[in-house]
Parts: sequence; structure tokens; C-alpha cells
Amino acid sequence: MLRYVFGNAHKHFEQGKGPKVEDLIDLFSSAPWFDGFVESITVRNIDRHARPTASPSTWLLRTGWRKHGLLSIHERPKVV
Repeated sequence: MLRYVFGNAHKHFEQGKGPKVEDLIDLFSSAPWFDGFVESITVRNIDRHARPTASPSTWLLRTGWRKHGLLSIHERPKVV
């Protein structure tokens, strides 16, 4: 699910349904605030923007998903 949310813009581009996203992460998603990427990311001036999502409130979203490993910024949802 998280892979889909963070890679959705790339998937739509690959399907010919959206503009190309030049950055490895979609800056119009909550990815810049996500702390579960394998790679270290820095988004300049992120502190000037309000976080678009609430902090996770369930064990699954806080901790549970990490049992399968961190996500890579290079992962994309499957194109069907």
C-alpha cells in the first residue's frame, strides 16, 4: 500500500495517464515526510510546508509494515 501511494505518479506516467515526475519521490505526496525509506532523502525547505498527513495512529502503520523491510525510493507499483 505504501509503495502505491509514494509511486503512484510514476505509475500513471508509465501508463501514459499523467505528467513525468522528475524527482525520485513525488513531492506532491507525503513521501518527503516519510521516515521509512532505505535511502536517506533531503527535501530543501520542507520545514516551510505543513505536513499533509497525520502521524500514524495504529501499530501497523507505525511499526508493523517495517517487519517486511524499508522501502526504496526506486520501487514502483506494478503497472497493469
